Amino acid sequence: MIDGLKLRITGRARRRLRRNERIEWRPNGTFQDGRPRFRGTWQGFIFVGDDRECWEFRGSFHKYHEGGKNVSDFTLSHFVRTVIEVCDRLRLHPSAVIVCNIEIGVNVCPPMPTREVLVRIIMHKGARPTRMKGAAPGHGITIEHTAFLHKLYDKADQNDMKGELLRAEVAFHKMAAVKAAIWPNKTDRRTVTLADLLDPAVWQALKTLALRRFNELLIMEPDMNTNGLSEKDRDLLSNAMRPDYWEGLKRSTRCDQRRRLDRIITERGTSHLKAALRQLITDKFTAAIDMNARTICPRVQPVAMMSTDTPDRTSCPLVIKGHNVRAEVPDQNDGVGERRCLVCGRDITHQDRRSRVCSERLYGKDGKRCRNALSNRTLSLQRMDVRSAPLFDQRPFIRPPGRPQQGNTSPRP
Repeated sequence: MIDGLKLRITGRARRRLRRNERIEWRPNGTFQDGRPRFRGTWQGFIFVGDDRECWEFRGSFHKYHEGGKNVSDFTLSHFVRTVIEVCDRLRLHPSAVIVCNIEIGVNVCPPMPTREVLVRIIMHKGARPTRMKGAAPGHGITIEHTAFLHKLYDKADQNDMKGELLRAEVAFHKMAAVKAAIWPNKTDRRTVTLADLLDPAVWQALKTLALRRFNELLIMEPDMNTNGLSEKDRDLLSNAMRPDYWEGLKRSTRCDQRRRLDRIITERGTSHLKAALRQLITDKFTAAIDMNARTICPRVQPVAMMSTDTPDRTSCPLVIKGHNVRAEVPDQNDGVGERRCLVCGRDITHQDRRSRVCSERLYGKDGKRCRNALSNRTLSLQRMDVRSAPLFDQRPFIRPPGRPQQGNTSPRP
């Protein structure tokens, strides 16, 4: 289901990734400020950085799992195991890896030849299809928008396979729609990390988003029963296969014509191509979500590099069950012990070593709440130093951050 990803590295992991011996680095020009630019490759992934840090990499976890191809189905359990392996080898933690772009797609066997299916995809919200880069004529189309694009192509022809295999994919270049699908409540939205993609609920939200985009495609039926249709409906059917006809209509008129065309297809269509494709894609999405709960948090160190188990230390994966719960594993290679937030007590070892509270970028409103709580207490102590000496020490009477208010809370008379 999840295929290609563009990821951004945060924190100290940038330098650690740049020094990783598995990645093969080569000079790739310079940046605008004169710094040398390097391009790294490993197992189909492409890395971008300079001579000190690596802050971005992209590639397909699906192709990594299959050794260079993405023909078979890629389920949630496959994705989790692949993320664990990649993070172990690259010395990364998923919660410190931000998702910038994401591709969602499945392979289905269409009810008719793939080339005929592609010809009958007319447009999507005013954008007409264009030939997919690298595909043979008639074997692949893309429909581009600012925030996302549709990609549908003949997967069997691409891999020299017999039979019919259609790849239906939606690639999101901007994450606003993805965040809205994962967190419908605006106050809950935050940066999407690789750790979030391990949650089955997130896959369910991505499935809903991809099907919504597919429903917006204009797909014409191969056979229509035109007996008894009015002249106006006949003209609509004759023009429906022309993208320039739809582009010449105003938005409101185009919406009205789409509704009328959908009604005609529902009543007069014989093969119901779009409904059949949607059912096939839905079944593949449903089968891909083969885990019921998020119970796995990848290790930071590879198994071969872990210390032996002791009564006070174990190398087994950390397991957390719950809704929107993050599991953090401290980095053991930077010479720094475990650090916790001064307000809520959350483990913040993976954050910058100068941080004292939870990061707002990683934890959203919770991180902002911790920052404000510590800031308010610090400002109160600073004001005491500026003011004249009080009659008694006021610091014991300042409520520590995170502690509930105590005392008489009854209303005033």
